[in-house]
Amino acid sequence: MEGILLNASLARSWIYKLLAMSFMPPTPSRIRWLHTVFLTGMASEGDKLPEHGEFRRNLPSLLLELRLALEGSGVRELLKAHRKLSSPRIATVLRKTAEEDAQSSLPLWSAPDVGDFYRSCGFAAIPGPEGTRDLAVALEFVYALAVREARSSHEERLTETGFNLFSQTQFLEKYVCPWLPILVRGLRSQKDLQQYASLACLTRSFAQSDLEYLKSRFAFLEVIRVAGH
Repeated sequence: MEGILLNASLARSWIYKLLAMSFMPPTPSRIRWLHTVFLTGMASEGDKLPEHGEFRRNLPSLLLELRLALEGSGVRELLKAHRKLSSPRIATVLRKTAEEDAQSSLPLWSAPDVGDFYRSCGFAAIPGPEGTRDLAVALEFVYALAVREARSSHEERLTETGFNLFSQTQFLEKYVCPWLPILVRGLRSQKDLQQYASLACLTRSFAQSDLEYLKSRFAFLEVIRVAGH
């Protein structure tokens, strides 16, 4: 059981790292990496995530969509798209889409809000001016927490593991998952950002499935902790 949980934790961290890098400024070498390592890496690591049902079901079609987007002129279009995908542009897409959605109550968290959360988890890094709208930074942060959780779980430090699970749950639930569906809709409406709409869709699918997984892990850990007392 311990080995399965360790593999799942490391696989989760690896997927967050892959997703974070996909939203970083593209260079020719990073584009090649994205086209080769990313597509095969996501598929292989996803196989280690039996709990992530929705993500696992969506993964093949999403990877195919990305592969088609990255072939041929897709690389050139991805480079062009990223130049238009700065943090302010993402925030603008979010606000505009949220305003058009009468059912939406998008929380526009500021950098100080997110910065306080980072510091509460022992990280000195401060997010950019748009807070979690800098998606690469937000995903990199969850990656770091997942790595911590994998290590503490492997070393059977239950209190630290519980804190890391709780921190990931809170960050995803409060600062990431609420606006990812809105981001996907907004990017899909921009013809010049379709490649990133696919990546945002992949991110949304994984983050939402991962949130449910984290909640179940945390609840299970609490049962063990209480029983141990």
